[in-house]
Amino acid sequence: PVHISWRALVDPAITAFGLRFLLSGPQTEQVALETTRITDRLAQLSIKRIEAIIKEKNLQVPSIKGGVLMFFRDPAKFRALVEDTERSFPPEQHADRFRVVSAEECVELEPILAKQKDQIVGGIFWHSDQTVCSLTFCRQLAASLEAEGVVFMQGEEVVAVQPSGTASSSASIQLRSGKQVEADGIVLAAGVGTGALLKRLGASGAPPVPLYGMRGHSCTVDASHIAPSGLDDHVLKRSICDADSMVFLSPLPRDASHPERRLLRIAAFGDFDGWGYGPEAIRPWRMKQMLSVAEKNFGEDLLPSGGATAVAATPSVQRTSLGDELCPAADPTTRWTGLRPMSPDGLPLVGSVGSVGKTPVFVNTGHGSLGWTLSAGTGEVLAEVVAASFHSAGAAASGAVVRRAEFAEFARHLEPSRFRWPEVLRRALRMRLGGPGAGQSAEPAADVAGAKG
Repeated sequence: PVHISWRALVDPAITAFGLRFLLSGPQTEQVALETTRITDRLAQLSIKRIEAIIKEKNLQVPSIKGGVLMFFRDPAKFRALVEDTERSFPPEQHADRFRVVSAEECVELEPILAKQKDQIVGGIFWHSDQTVCSLTFCRQLAASLEAEGVVFMQGEEVVAVQPSGTASSSASIQLRSGKQVEADGIVLAAGVGTGALLKRLGASGAPPVPLYGMRGHSCTVDASHIAPSGLDDHVLKRSICDADSMVFLSPLPRDASHPERRLLRIAAFGDFDGWGYGPEAIRPWRMKQMLSVAEKNFGEDLLPSGGATAVAATPSVQRTSLGDELCPAADPTTRWTGLRPMSPDGLPLVGSVGSVGKTPVFVNTGHGSLGWTLSAGTGEVLAEVVAASFHSAGAAASGAVVRRAEFAEFARHLEPSRFRWPEVLRRALRMRLGGPGAGQSAEPAADVAGAKG
């Protein structure tokens, strides 16, 4: 279950988030279903775009294409999630998206579950899912873009944004290092910090960005000592989810620097518990819960001496979260906690949020726990919104108009201005009355060029 701590309860930010969640979030079955379907369609767009980028740029990104198996010991939870899953997709899509499987099939799909066969009541197998190394993807894509002339300025801090004093729409961005960058447009994609950054920017006409950081925990374990049962001589054939506790266990694609290692990622939970993140913000009791589930599935040999209790109580080595730094000799169980940028209605915020002088400002944030999954899809939607803002309808090529129409519905659902109070109250009224499109913006799916902050 979600944990809400006293840190969150006394935080003014939870009020802005919570009221909007209660009024216009997914509070009815109809709205929850609409939100699920929008998110799924956006995820499918994103997956296709990621695959296209990998092919177009010839990126060498390791992946594990085994799907995701959710298995259950609790019959009531199993029945409830099967029913919910079947409602979430049209019947004609069921076979392409998921398969309900027996306990015997769960073991066949993932042999490590054999010892629990008598306890498992069944599962749901999402056969098209895969684990892709996002770090390798980003590094290689960045290198490809740099070769094409794109400039990445890492480690820089923006200290001021000055509107142009001329008729130009550009703005001057001042950096702490003394450098200056001229910008025709500004995109804020700072996760849970996007709203605060937007306020500091002082964009005129900006809507609220009422995100809250939902704390998730993860632990990466060097499981090279565990007998392999999966593809590529790994500890698992595919990602699995112990659905009774919603703890995910995923084999990470092999690291080229350490091809002999078999790393296992364990992740779970979504708590409202303040704004701290990183190793120093780990809640030991949550880490112990999560690792105890991992031990239940892999045995006590998975973790170092002392098991889940000892690992959860041991301070984590700092700054060991990426690539080669995972599971060093000094810390064979790299632990982390991060903040998922949750929006009140569970959908990202993508679009225009006003301007600094004549320079348009956009946001791309609020992806919750699906940041990597939705990244390319929301990036594509944002690109259409940005392009539309710089070109009048008359100047646009006919092909571009058709393409924008394809993304218009996404842009409407993800429009940041939906969290202004008048729109929140309108959506709340529609949801309570159960009208068409309850909980989502009621405006027609116009051209993206019409989307305003």
